[in-house]
Amino acid sequence: MNINNDRLKSLFTALKTYNDTPGKGYTRRVFSETERSTLKWFEETLKSYGLYSHTDNVGNVFGKYGDGNYPILIGSHLDTVQNGGLYDGALGVLGGLEVLITLKENNVDVERPIMLAAFRGEEANILGGTFGSRVFSKIFQSDLNDLDTVGLKEEDINASHNQQDFHSYVELHIEQGEVLENEGLDIGVVTSIAGLRRYSIEVNGRSGHSGTTPMHLRNDALKLATEELQNIFDMSENLDEQSVLTIGKLDMYPNQANVIPNKVKFLVEIRSDSEQKLDDYETQLLNRLSVSANRVVKKSTAKLDEEGIMKLCDVSQKLGYTYKKMVSGANHDANAISTIMPASMLFIPSKDGVSHHPDEYSSEAQIKKGCNVLLNYILERQ
Repeated sequence: MNINNDRLKSLFTALKTYNDTPGKGYTRRVFSETERSTLKWFEETLKSYGLYSHTDNVGNVFGKYGDGNYPILIGSHLDTVQNGGLYDGALGVLGGLEVLITLKENNVDVERPIMLAAFRGEEANILGGTFGSRVFSKIFQSDLNDLDTVGLKEEDINASHNQQDFHSYVELHIEQGEVLENEGLDIGVVTSIAGLRRYSIEVNGRSGHSGTTPMHLRNDALKLATEELQNIFDMSENLDEQSVLTIGKLDMYPNQANVIPNKVKFLVEIRSDSEQKLDDYETQLLNRLSVSANRVVKKSTAKLDEEGIMKLCDVSQKLGYTYKKMVSGANHDANAISTIMPASMLFIPSKDGVSHHPDEYSSEAQIKKGCNVLLNYILERQ
C-alpha cells in the first residue's frame, strides 16, 4: 500500500502559512500565538477527515483511526526553532496524518487502532525540550513559576499524563545529518537515541595590559585554555563511530582587545549510544584535564524496541528500499515515549545534513519512501 504523495504535499503547503518569519525559514516557537494557531489548524484538519481524537490540557493534539484497545501511536512535533526548516518534526506529524487518511480511504480493518500525536514543545523552551512527550510520559518536572509564565498549571500537567495502554510508538523523522545521503541509502532504522554528558570547564589566569606586560610574566587564561582544548581534541580522535565530542560554547573574559584574558569558560559535550561508553569517555576526559570540571547535564541513552527495529528493516527490504541501522545523536520525542512503551524511529535523508535552518530539505521521493515504510510498518504490526 502507498500513501498519496500529492495530498501530503498539500498538507505541507498549508503548514507553510503558519510562520513568523516568511522568506527566512520557518518559525513556530512553542507557546507563541503562531504555534497555537498551527495546533488549531491540525485539530481542524483531523476533524475534516473524521480522524480527530482529543487535545489534552497542555496542548498535545491526538488523532485516531480504528476502534479497540492497545493502539499503536505515531508522533512527532510541529513547533520549530527560530528560522528553522520545513521538515523537522512536521514530517512525522503530517506523514502520520497521511498514513491515517490512507488507511481510512481504503477501509483497512485494523486489529489495533492507530493514534497520532502532535506533541507540543519538542524544541528547546523555558520548560525544556520534548515538553509535550515528557508530560505524556509522566517524566516532566519544572518550576511552577515557569508553568505560570506560559499559562499552564500543575493540574494541566497531571491531567495530560497518559492513562491508557499502548502497543508501541513509532516516529518518522528527517536524519538531520548526512550519513544516509553520503551512503546513498533510503532509510535509517534507529537503534538507540544517544545519551550525553556535558561539562562546564573554567580556566583562570590573570589580566594585565596587553602592551605593558612582558610575555614571560603573563598568566594568559586563553593560552592555558588552548592547552586544555588540545588535550580534549586529542582524546576525541579515539572515539568510536557511534560517539561524538563537541566544544560548542566558549567565553573569554574580559574579552577586550587590549587586556590579557583572566578567565576562559567552555562547554564540552560527549554523546554516545551506551552508558558504558559514556562512563569510559567521561573518565578519559577528566583524566586529561588539569583544571576542575563541573558536570551540568547528564542524559541517559534510550535503547529502542528490538522488535520494532526488526520490523522496520523487514518492511524497508520488502519495499525495495536500501537502509541501515543507526544511532540518533539528536534527542526526539521517542526518547521520552520509550520510558512508557516500546518505541521505534526511522529516518529519511537530509540534503547535506542541514537541519534547524531554512535550507533543510528532503526530496519528495525520499519523503514518500519514509511514509510508505511507516504505513506498511503499521500494517505489519496488526
